[in-house]
Amino acid sequence: MARLVVLQIAIRTAAAVASARLAHPVLAQQLVRSSSSVALNIAEGTGRFGRDRLQHYRIAYGSCLEAKTTVEILVLAGHLDRETGRRWWADLHRIGGLLWGLMKSLQ
Repeated sequence: MARLVVLQIAIRTAAAVASARLAHPVLAQQLVRSSSSVALNIAEGTGRFGRDRLQHYRIAYGSCLEAKTTVEILVLAGHLDRETGRRWWADLHRIGGLLWGLMKSLQ
């Protein structure tokens, strides 16, 4: 099945986050929700047209920023190892860049 590259990366990242065991349960849940929201809103946006598609990509972008910030907090607080944090942050940063391009192409 052909999919957007950004969706493939978002799904992979959300799955990695969901399978991790993080020491801070509240922030861990928030990270799972926001990273899953990225993938789910990209997927839903691909099935929409016009402003609906753009709106779902905007929501995904906001969730991506939220997930990146949560990763930073977890690393700085010592609840997530730096290497995993760097990897997730880099994936989320790439997703954000790809989403930004998609949003600009639709405006």
